[in-house]
Amino acid sequence: MDRNKEKERKIDELIENAGTGTKIPVSPFFKDRVLDVLFTKEEVIPTANGWFTLQLQLWTLGLILCMNVLGFYQITKMNYDEQLDQFAASYQWVEEEPLSNLK
Repeated sequence: MDRNKEKERKIDELIENAGTGTKIPVSPFFKDRVLDVLFTKEEVIPTANGWFTLQLQLWTLGLILCMNVLGFYQITKMNYDEQLDQFAASYQWVEEEPLSNLK
């Protein structure tokens, strides 16, 4: 019986203290830390759903590199006279005889 009376007394004491609203001194740093833990929101990392995805970027890079390598190969394969004749022919500046045959 004494145990029941003791429990009832503690419960009554708790109810009385809860209603008074006494302020408990707490460090502001501890309070901020506890509130941060309770009310943290996860950061949402935006995903790029654009049309220029990573895979497309890699394919574009590969295509540009291949075009540069082929262009460099063509430039080193030709000599200056052939390039000049080809340039003149593309703009229809070619006379009856090629420019490389001029003396």
